[in-house]
Amino acid sequence: MHYISSFGPVAGPLPAILILGTMPSTRSLESKRYYGHERNHFWPVMADLLDETLPGRYEARLVMLKRHGVALWDVAGSCTRSGSRDGSIKNVRPNDIPAFLNAHPTIHTVVFNGQTARKLYDRFFERIKNVVYLTLPSTSPIPTRQCRNLEEKIKAWESLALYLPRR
Repeated sequence: MHYISSFGPVAGPLPAILILGTMPSTRSLESKRYYGHERNHFWPVMADLLDETLPGRYEARLVMLKRHGVALWDVAGSCTRSGSRDGSIKNVRPNDIPAFLNAHPTIHTVVFNGQTARKLYDRFFERIKNVVYLTLPSTSPIPTRQCRNLEEKIKAWESLALYLPRR
């Protein structure tokens, strides 16, 4: 098991939605990019949801999210993990998500990218009144019973559109 650390949060000036993952994958940590594994469905899902063409450059992808009021972070600030599977995460030290939410009072919706992110959040933090919490299927490329492919993940994530700021 390796001791690993998450990235810092990504947020524009007026975020409305915070998407929380668990911990970046090994490939993401190596590339220093959120959802850096080329098979992860996160970026195609978000581009579809935001009605944008998926930018090729990582920096442009972050700009796309910020332009639409979407912030990113992970529940785990650091942990030990063998490989990239969420199921092998141990010794979690959480990020200070309550402080982030206090610093960004425009955030009205917190989205968990998968069940493990939700479980970790609930283990360490109380839910905040007047904030909507959504648990959506993980964008991991590993098929599940509910979402076997990209198209099914896009469909499952469509509910997030209700919470996006009007542009």
